[in-house]
Amino acid sequence: MRNVRLFCINLLGLCFLFSNSQTEGCGDSGSLPPKPNISHFSDKQSLGLSWPRNQGASERNVYEIQISRTENHAIIYNRNVSISAGDSAQYTWTWLSDLPLECVDHSVRMRSFCHQTGPSPWSNWITNHGTKARDKFKIFPSQSVLKEGSNVMFCCVAPVGVNITSITLRGIPYPLLNIGDGVKAILVSNLAIPTNLIKILSVTCTDSAGKTSSVGKFVSCKFIT
Repeated sequence: MRNVRLFCINLLGLCFLFSNSQTEGCGDSGSLPPKPNISHFSDKQSLGLSWPRNQGASERNVYEIQISRTENHAIIYNRNVSISAGDSAQYTWTWLSDLPLECVDHSVRMRSFCHQTGPSPWSNWITNHGTKARDKFKIFPSQSVLKEGSNVMFCCVAPVGVNITSITLRGIPYPLLNIGDGVKAILVSNLAIPTNLIKILSVTCTDSAGKTSSVGKFVSCKFIT
């Protein structure tokens, strides 16, 4: 009986030590929300996210990341990621957007799952702000040269109170996508190089009053990244 009691005592002690080490291994990540920073790269249409590695955090930690568009935070992306920080004190992660980042606000928030147990609270939303139009349309992407064969979303940002009624490419109207207040877009698949003498694609936005604004884009089979 004495041996059984000693075994039970030792087992309880091991359980306590294991539980305590698990808690310490989580650092703050199991109870406090991460503190992310956001950066953007307009030429690549990507958002970069970084956040500090908490003391004692495990490489097994999982982070849930949400990305939203517009001021209403409409969720467009939700994913769990497990990232190695290596020797760095920071985790880094990159998200590629199908829509030019200038078109509308993009916000990010995240939370951690310590040892894949319960989640921490969500971090605050951090926002990469889109462009605001004042007196005339803004058309994106801003690059003057686009890649042949790519799928491209063109957006038109209108001044406050202006309603966009159409967006055309080379005079051809495409179905409008409602992105946010005063922002509409079109999706062009498999972008082709024009066969006419001047190799420029004209993108034109038109509002309900008939006012238009256009930009020209070159399409190239060679594209420098």
